[in-house]
Amino acid sequence: MNELQKELDELIAPWQNIPGAAVCIVFANQPTVFAYSGYANLEYGLRIDAHTRFNIASVSKQFTGFVTRLLETRGLLKLDDPLRKFLPELSSTYQEIQVHHLLHHTSGFRDMYNIQAYAGFRRDDVFTREQLLALTQRQTTLNFKPGERFNYNNTGFIMLSEIVHRLTGSTLRHFLAAELFKPLGMDNTFLCDNHKEVIPNFAGHYNLLESGEYNKAFENVAVSGSTNIITSITDFSRWLSNYVAPVYEPEVMRGLNLTHPFNDGSENQYACGLELSQRAGKKLWTHGGGAGGFRSEMIFVPEAGVAVGVLSNNGSMDAMTLGGKALGLVIPELATQTPLKVGSKSFHFSDSEGKDLPGVYRMQDGLLAKVENVENKLFIYTPFYPTRLPLIKVAEQRYKIEALSADLQPEYSDQGKVRAFISQTPLGTMYAEKLPPLEVPPEKLAEYAGRYWNEELLNLWEVGVVEGRLTFFHPHYPAITFFPVLEDEFSSEVESFDKLKFIRGDDNQVIAFELSGDRAFNIRFGRVQAITCR
Repeated sequence: MNELQKELDELIAPWQNIPGAAVCIVFANQPTVFAYSGYANLEYGLRIDAHTRFNIASVSKQFTGFVTRLLETRGLLKLDDPLRKFLPELSSTYQEIQVHHLLHHTSGFRDMYNIQAYAGFRRDDVFTREQLLALTQRQTTLNFKPGERFNYNNTGFIMLSEIVHRLTGSTLRHFLAAELFKPLGMDNTFLCDNHKEVIPNFAGHYNLLESGEYNKAFENVAVSGSTNIITSITDFSRWLSNYVAPVYEPEVMRGLNLTHPFNDGSENQYACGLELSQRAGKKLWTHGGGAGGFRSEMIFVPEAGVAVGVLSNNGSMDAMTLGGKALGLVIPELATQTPLKVGSKSFHFSDSEGKDLPGVYRMQDGLLAKVENVENKLFIYTPFYPTRLPLIKVAEQRYKIEALSADLQPEYSDQGKVRAFISQTPLGTMYAEKLPPLEVPPEKLAEYAGRYWNEELLNLWEVGVVEGRLTFFHPHYPAITFFPVLEDEFSSEVESFDKLKFIRGDDNQVIAFELSGDRAFNIRFGRVQAITCR
């Protein structure tokens, strides 16, 4: 066993007895190195090996980016073509969106995960292409003007899948199979667009509970373009090999780093399903993915001719950090410096940290994060993950949120109190200001009670007060409890229901509310005075 193989095996050894990972390091001029650790299936005690298949989630986007650029080279589309040229049935809401807006997350589309929640779908419900298209068609506004800013968006990549279908007469699944997977010899890879499909050698997917046990993780999103490519680490290495030493459609591969500036001319670092960055003076092409209990990461260093792939069926896996550690075995200056941990153990928190860090923090777009002290352990709720996550202390005044591959550093006032935090995330730097505590008396909460309807989503929510807390009710959704943050504004600890703002009319009576999440803003529900059943 050579030294690199030994080091890679040791790196992932901590996952031997839990849901784990398969990792590869791909070179331009020497054999690929593979390592496997942990269980593919807890129920039957099956271990991860070269043939175990994973859902790579949002790492799928670069395959959609490849197909889009391929069709461009064949003269079937231009990146500045309007979306409605290919999907004319879409409403005038989308008339300013061009193909490049979809590729680079600048379209302004309301993201599917937010709108499906606001329409009353739970995250583990089946959600199909047909349902998404119907909801999208009914939307009357965008999050922002196309090209104005970056906002990560799954809906845009699903629209790219629709464009492929319209132009080629083939679904993205079949087009990828014929035009990419077969030429690269990726025989164990396909795009799964059927949530009922039986998949041989498919890994079970699991989330870590606070008790230390694992449960099954489900995500039944039957769409294509944004997610759902199923592959093994052996096949994935063949895709990465076409980065480091392109043999199939080399010009398209080299062109996946194409970006497009924002409307004001400033630079957007998101390319065609790839995030562009630099570390230690070297360019990196990267992307991560998460769906249900699956986590994935790819890193490509163009000038070094090296790529790393990480596939995992453990929802608590920090695939980005693991990938960075694996890369560091080959290029030490590119090693991720963040400690790689298994589970949620942390350095000891002081009394002042336990009292001063907890609170509600307001981020950009008015989104909120909440830090809580639970039995002397700190947790954080954010709009970017469906459950609360451990806030892990890694050094003095330095914390890590493993599942988000993010850090957190408090900012203190002159009086030594936490007034904000700064977080470095894969999506950039986020600044969040701490809000003062707010209590709303029961008689004030009663002003919000009622039923609220949204025509775009064909959905109604009932608002009431339970044990002094504002609460949402829906026949298909667990009750959602909100806490106050500002005048007429609330938040919750439930994914997507991050900002709830009530709107008052000229007579100061509540007439509507607006819901916002991380990728869909200001979805308005009007107050219904009476419901008549006909």
